[in-house]
Amino acid sequence: MHEACRVLDRIWRPDPGNPLITPELLRVFAHSGSYVVGVDRGGRMVGFCLGFLASAGLHSHIAGVDDSVRGRNVGFAVKQHQRAWALARDITTITWTFDPLISRNAYFNLTKLGAEPSEYLADFYGAMQDEVNAGTETDRLLVRWELTGEHAAGSAAGTPAPSPSTSRAPARWSPWTPNPTDARPSGAGTATPSWSGSPPRRRNCAGPTRPWPANGATRCARY
Repeated sequence: MHEACRVLDRIWRPDPGNPLITPELLRVFAHSGSYVVGVDRGGRMVGFCLGFLASAGLHSHIAGVDDSVRGRNVGFAVKQHQRAWALARDITTITWTFDPLISRNAYFNLTKLGAEPSEYLADFYGAMQDEVNAGTETDRLLVRWELTGEHAAGSAAGTPAPSPSTSRAPARWSPWTPNPTDARPSGAGTATPSWSGSPPRRRNCAGPTRPWPANGATRCARY
């Protein structure tokens, strides 16, 4: 449990006084039957995923791998393990949230896994103090992964079906097609969002910026 927290600290680099999660809480989740899984490589934990039981089935709260194994499909392996774990317990739906403006995450969740958009959550977590999220609003897209569906089963078998999820995008914005480089496991490359109607405004910020789709608002954020 302590090593899992150290993995999360290496990935998100939170304020030392405000950890993402504590070993004691992980102990409770594991003991009560939630999904608490570490990824081991050469005797060292390099990835971690926590999911807890929810009304929809299983909610995957946090997952990450450190830089030493980025681009090696470890995240995909974790989601397939999570799917098998859930199905063995008669759970057929997994939900989670992600930042839809990070193109590699959108590609991974919606296209590679076949999860479908369920709800747009404005500033869901509020202000966060870790280095990855600090200084940005935390709008998230909630997705549902139907584990017995055609796309999820095909993805597990290595033959994913075309995803129908793009037809359910919010009316204010349309989904984008990732550059071919986004299909690489490393997620290298970027994608350019395409908009229905006038694009949202952008404001001047220090460092990289990206447009924000919700209600035509402005936002600056770090990649």
